[in-house]
Amino acid sequence: MARLDRRTPLGALHVVGRQREVLEAAAELALERAREPFRGIARVDLAGADAVLKASPFHGKSALRWGLKHALGARLPRVNEHHNLSWLHERLFATPEPLAAGALVRRGLPRWQFLLTRHVADARQLGAWLAGGPPAAERRAVLDELAREVGRMHALRFVHRDLWVRNLLVVPPGGLGRLVFLDCWAGGPGPGWRGRGHDLACLESDLRALWTSEEARRWRALYAAERDLGRGTGAPPRPLG
Repeated sequence: MARLDRRTPLGALHVVGRQREVLEAAAELALERAREPFRGIARVDLAGADAVLKASPFHGKSALRWGLKHALGARLPRVNEHHNLSWLHERLFATPEPLAAGALVRRGLPRWQFLLTRHVADARQLGAWLAGGPPAAERRAVLDELAREVGRMHALRFVHRDLWVRNLLVVPPGGLGRLVFLDCWAGGPGPGWRGRGHDLACLESDLRALWTSEEARRWRALYAAERDLGRGTGAPPRPLG
């Protein structure tokens, strides 16, 4: 992982990513948007890449709280999200490709943070996709993939900790799979104060009104089989025979 550190009139800018030229472009974009300061999600051009910027400022108690956590070794949320997306991406989970992340720090406190990922084309949020009435075979395949990929994620001891349907996208066929995992800043590999049960509770709470009892039973069985298999090979989802 490459890193860029730069002193600016807005504070110390710290950026992480894989490619140096991307870091330079990300630093320039971050400084431009931090002056506003930009908050929210926007589609941007990053060194010729169709990218998505996700950013937010720190204020008051939030800046103090995250400043203390950061001083004790914790990553800031957008930087941790970049780390987690990279971890998942390397193990062939479908995620937006992480490009860069970073923060502006002034007087020892974080003031603004950002994440840049490659735009995911032609995607729909899982809940809207299910509610739209997809063909039965396609619906079954996507739910099966979700069960297996969450099971594989948990077998690798990665907990998402924000696994709601709003953080899952469905994309057209043709890639490794149909599902894309988003917004995993709160989780990560290894132990944490919320375990895999939290992921399942979030997901099943949202899906309760979207799937049948038969689909729920099948989902739990496929999830448990994949989790307990614990293969951890990074292989893409397998078709159900």
